[in-house]
Amino acid sequence: MSPFLAAAAFLALAILRAALHAFSQRRLFEDAEATLTRLSGELVDGETAVTGASVIGGSGAVAVLASEKLEALRPYLMRYSPARMRVSVMPVIILLITL
Repeated sequence: MSPFLAAAAFLALAILRAALHAFSQRRLFEDAEATLTRLSGELVDGETAVTGASVIGGSGAVAVLASEKLEALRPYLMRYSPARMRVSVMPVIILLITL
């Protein structure tokens, strides 16, 4: 294999990896956004269905929870959860490759 062909293959793999990474990050962002929207809706629906005093607090506490505190889940949904899945799947894949 010529050095030029090896360099071209390496560059093509680097571009493919970057494109897959960008696609996965966009997909993770969209999924996290959908999850946060769903959770916020469930929280508001649950609190509006309660006729008595809220367990969480007043309406301000519910609004802060629905708008700001749910955002704390975004890093978990976009980074930790996919990394945990990768860590649990990769040993099995490496084992299968070695077999």
